[in-house]
Formats: sequence, C-alpha cells, structure tokens
Amino acid sequence: RLPSAFTISVGDNFYNSGVRHVDDIKFLWYYETPFNASSLQHRWYISLGNHDHRGNVDAQIERSKVSHRWYLPARWYSEVFCFNGQRIHMMVLDSDKKLWKVQMQWAVAQFEETKSDWRIVVNHNPLYSAAQRPLTGNT
Repeated sequence: RLPSAFTISVGDNFYNSGVRHVDDIKFLWYYETPFNASSLQHRWYISLGNHDHRGNVDAQIERSKVSHRWYLPARWYSEVFCFNGQRIHMMVLDSDKKLWKVQMQWAVAQFEETKSDWRIVVNHNPLYSAAQRPLTGNT
C-alpha cells in the first residue's frame, strides 16, 4: 500500500447519466461508499466527463461545498501546490466540446504565466492521440 496525498478523477464520475442534484444518492453509491478507505480520505481533484454532462454539472460543483474530499470549484480550474519540494501547476479541464476553444486559450495563458516546476493537464479525453479525436480533430 502506497500513501497518497490526493486523488485525481478524470471524469465520467457518475456513469451513465451524471447526477440530478447535490444530494443525489449516486454520490453515496458511486463515490462515498466505494472509496471510503482511510487511505482515500484526502482531497479528490474532480474533472468532468461526457457522461457527467448528461446530468446536472452544477450539482457536482456544488458538492464541493458539502464534501471535504470532493473538489470541483468550477467546470475547469487550476491549482498550484508543492509536493515533495516541487511546485506543481495542475489545470483540470471540462470535456464539454462547446467549451474547448475557450479552455485551450485559458490553459495556454496558464502555461505561459506559471513558474512551476511541473505542469499537469487533467482531462477526460486525451489532448492528443494517435487516433482521430472528435474533440480536437488532432491526430
């Protein structure tokens, strides 16, 4: 067993159709109960996948106000923190295709401004792939 300081969720948090409200029973069924080990009682950086958008995304954001572990302050966000003496700038993106262009502009600006040792991008879909990606069109 390796100790961990945080967990990153890369979306599709509630497969197949997201959640309806901040107190949806799916939070208990798919998050609180299966991930209740003492080793997982730390911050979870949450990102949104396509299946999350089939429900109420704002409810997942609001969950951050009632859960000490669930961290999703906005559809996309960044955090800067130190880990093992290294400064890390993590950008967490939303997989919603309609937001892609504005998020990429935001991410590029974040990359240009940061003085961090590490830059990490978290997204449900790969930013680049050997296969044709419908999200970006890049190969």
